[in-house]
Amino acid sequence: MRWIFPALLLAALAATSPVVTQAVQADALQEARRLTWDRTTRAEGITGLRRLLGENPERLEVREALAEVLSWADATRPEAITLLREVLDRDPTRDRARLLLAEILSWDRESRAESESLYREQ
Repeated sequence: MRWIFPALLLAALAATSPVVTQAVQADALQEARRLTWDRTTRAEGITGLRRLLGENPERLEVREALAEVLSWADATRPEAITLLREVLDRDPTRDRARLLLAEILSWDRESRAESESLYREQ
């Protein structure tokens, strides 16, 4: 109960201040990422990352974070690859996205040549 007022205050400030909004979003990203580190809270973290991405589709670091987590499971790895390709389409200079995509592609024999090509890009 004691957290309700600070949460409401932060929400009100976020609605009026871009600086506070960015800080709140950075905290939310950090918390969602933290939740993905534990298998018991991973789904909650992925939900948080998807929510952040839905609210801020232009934030490439959120797209990268979600892609990284999705790459850990065979079932969601294709989505991770798609997200990273979208990041690189928007900003080809993002080394983190390029290297993460190269790493993921290296896990499959069929995409290893593309992986090597991405690793060579500077």
